[in-house]
Amino acid sequence: MQVVGHIKELWRFPVKSMQGSTLQECTVSAQGLLGDRAWAMRDEGRQEIQWGKMYPQLMLCAARYRHEPTPNFFIDTASGQAGLAEQAWVGKTLAIGGARLEISAPTPRCGMTVRPQGDLTFDKSILRTIVREGNQNLGVGAHVRQAGRVRVGDEVLIA
Repeated sequence: MQVVGHIKELWRFPVKSMQGSTLQECTVSAQGLLGDRAWAMRDEGRQEIQWGKMYPQLMLCAARYRHEPTPNFFIDTASGQAGLAEQAWVGKTLAIGGARLEISAPTPRCGMTVRPQGDLTFDKSILRTIVREGNQNLGVGAHVRQAGRVRVGDEVLIA
């Protein structure tokens, strides 16, 4: 296996379109990213789930779990890994801590990336850059093939 980076940050987002929070470690379950976007705002009048595209003010709100959820991973790639290195990982397996993740597909991004959230202001150049540099993709999706503990600082190995 080749080292392609280290876990820089672990994030969880309990409610769709709301801000999340960081963790130092977590358990990745066989069911996937449990607790990540497990909740959403529902418009009973329209009978549908709402998100930041329709209600951008949601992106200014924050939600946190009191129990341990499963986060998203931010990887500090190893030297020699240029640009959007994760795009080349599709179809391969990553070993991170005790977990094994099969990288399934690039993650397309939408207009919600330009909305204000946290310390970021409205900025159309964010999505324009993602479209230009990543063919509208930033990050990758994964399926959990082996559950396990993941910690900030863990090596990220690719098979």
